[in-house]
Amino acid sequence: MIVQLTDAGRDAVPRAPAAWQELERRTTRTLSATQRADLLAALAAVRDALNGQ
Repeated sequence: MIVQLTDAGRDAVPRAPAAWQELERRTTRTLSATQRADLLAALAAVRDALNGQ
């Protein structure tokens, strides 16, 4: 099976990094620096578990 982006999908690719940064900003804006660091550590542990590390 071959999956390809549509023209609309290709047009959206350049906007993806900015959208991701805005989502990250919105979801962490109420966290303290310590809470953000704890969240990053927990997410890294989840990532590693999923990757079998």
